Amino acid sequence: MDKPASALTLFVRGLLNPAFPALIFLVFLGIALVLQYGIEKQDHTQIQSNLGSEATSMAKRLEREFRVHANSISRMAKRFEALPDTPKEIWEQDARRYLSDFGVYQAIEWIDRDYVIRWMVPIEGNEDAIGFNVAFSPERRASLLEAQATGNLDISGIVNLKQGGKGMVIYAPIFTGNANNGFIAGVFRMETLANYMLSNRALTSFHIEIREKGDPAYVLNDSMETDSRFSRTLDVDLPTLDWTLAVTPSISWVEEQRSRWPFVTFIVMLFMGLLTSLTTLLVQLTLKRNHALLKTRRELDAEISQRQAVQKDLARLETTDALTGLANRRFFMEDLAHTLSIADRQMRQAALVMIDLDRFQTLNDSLGHQFGDELLIKVAERLNALSDEKVMVAYSGGDEFMVCQQHVENIDDVINLLGQIKQCFEEPFAVQGEEHSITATMGVAVYPQSGLDADTLLRNADVALYRAKEQGRNTYQFYTEGMQDREVMRLELDKDLNHALANDEFVLYFQPQLDLNDSSINSVE
Repeated sequence: MDKPASALTLFVRGLLNPAFPALIFLVFLGIALVLQYGIEKQDHTQIQSNLGSEATSMAKRLEREFRVHANSISRMAKRFEALPDTPKEIWEQDARRYLSDFGVYQAIEWIDRDYVIRWMVPIEGNEDAIGFNVAFSPERRASLLEAQATGNLDISGIVNLKQGGKGMVIYAPIFTGNANNGFIAGVFRMETLANYMLSNRALTSFHIEIREKGDPAYVLNDSMETDSRFSRTLDVDLPTLDWTLAVTPSISWVEEQRSRWPFVTFIVMLFMGLLTSLTTLLVQLTLKRNHALLKTRRELDAEISQRQAVQKDLARLETTDALTGLANRRFFMEDLAHTLSIADRQMRQAALVMIDLDRFQTLNDSLGHQFGDELLIKVAERLNALSDEKVMVAYSGGDEFMVCQQHVENIDDVINLLGQIKQCFEEPFAVQGEEHSITATMGVAVYPQSGLDADTLLRNADVALYRAKEQGRNTYQFYTEGMQDREVMRLELDKDLNHALANDEFVLYFQPQLDLNDSSINSVE
């Protein structure tokens, strides 16, 4: 019973397993993916933080700039309060200076206390707004009334301007309460306001949505390709307005912010894993090669005395008949030649026995080739039981087998072998569920009396087998010198008969039959 392998042996086997380099590569791949994921997550967090900074900067800039413009409208209203009798032309000049200085206003208006626009600078392009009642809805009227009463600014929010397009209006009341003398209003177009209050970077790198009371009111860069994974929403602190700024970056901005370290880390770890796997594989190959060399050396040291037998076994394995498992004819003849060479040096005899199965062809034709193959396998199994270091059994082909007996001391050794062969056929053979009795006829040629080489010995064994068949089946016949002459004569006769038939050399003679009474010819034979 084999001893169980030790833990160290199992560990070494695991290290030498062909799957171990692949396992190392998979471990490095897993580490690379985890590191890449961690760095990408950190990178994602950093991008979100940068986006938050950008959004906060936008919101603060919008708040600051908007308050500056709101204060400018308030100052203009205060001047109107201080100098109410100033001619309209002076106020228009003052309004034009504001338009020139700030550059963001669409127009500056004076609205009377009944909420009707009375004059506007510039008038060009804004003609349709003159005479328009800005309290066009109950909500707007309520807001304007509150501004009149409190003196606070009123901001319209984003509305559809009478001049066209979207914009917003800042209303600064002139006096409060009953003394109110209308409003100074600054009109902004949203496009102009956004371009003026936001930086070029914000305008080119972000999709910006202004939401009023949670509902979308105005959108910048609506067609921009954005990365929806990143977004930031901030409240904007503006007087009387409930604004929220939603900022989504463009794909190009995200790519600019994205670090290359996740990809670099992944590639480096993958390359390290590949190098480690290849190194492990080379070490495995080296160790296996060394182990194989050591094992081969031990085997050679232990089996050097049996090398000839091992070589024969290896050759036999390479030249085995596929059906019967016995040595094939070619290997048998090579081994026979080697045996005769040894027998010649050692002054010994060797015997070759040719075996032919009786009635095999009849059984094969009547019961089928599959039956014949199975019968040959059964016969081969029994004959192979005779094999040892002095006896070699081979399959010649068809229904013939060959047996070589080495180291024959005297003829009794051969007769004993023939008896063992006959015993192999005493019991019936069970083939395809039925038992069939079969016998064998054998021809024997003994070296050196019956031939000095393998081919001669085989030919003479065939001659002896043929003689045994002529004398009756289930017997054997040793080759003798006269058998070869008779075979030669038979072959010569066959050749002459074939030649005569080919040349039409036969002559037919009729034997007359005579009537003895009168010597007349009645018929012929």
